[in-house]
Amino acid sequence: EMGESGTSESTWGEGEESVQQTSIFVAVRLRPMSEKEIHRGDTTVWAVGPDSQIGVYDKSPSGSGSKAFVPKHRFDAVFGPQASNAEVHACIGRPVVATVLKGFNGTVFAYGVTSSGKTHTMMGSAQDPGVVTRVIRDLFQGFCGDVNHVFRVKVSMMEIYNEVLNDLLDASRTNLRVQARGTGGGGKVV
Repeated sequence: EMGESGTSESTWGEGEESVQQTSIFVAVRLRPMSEKEIHRGDTTVWAVGPDSQIGVYDKSPSGSGSKAFVPKHRFDAVFGPQASNAEVHACIGRPVVATVLKGFNGTVFAYGVTSSGKTHTMMGSAQDPGVVTRVIRDLFQGFCGDVNHVFRVKVSMMEIYNEVLNDLLDASRTNLRVQARGTGGGGKVV
């Protein structure tokens, strides 16, 4: 089902049990064209379709000049160019917060080429805070509402750029390596 801003999403964040039934949720956000791209006369290739699909509009084989949506990929959620960071957070951030408040680890991972909108989505602006800002706010609101538990928060913000891993919260930690340590679960840690 399509939202007003061209958003198409599944039901991952709807209901308590749905959060626990999956460990990976993949969403795609199509960024709007930049002023430079518009000025050059560039055109958008990808489009948001129904049922969390992205695809292209192809010329109709009938020769009528109309274009038909051709689905190419399906994801758990797809956000169109007009989607706000609030919408992205509602679908992605809130379920992660709900999971963390139950004592589980949570990760939001942004991936894309340079200028694809990762920083805007994760950090946002004063007018449209990103997912990170909204997740932190929701976490601490959740902590304040629970007087029966003591919470310990560990936050990491890492960047992988040209296959180099850097800690965004500690500028002295650069060119890090992922190493296996005795975490009990056999997980990898930085």
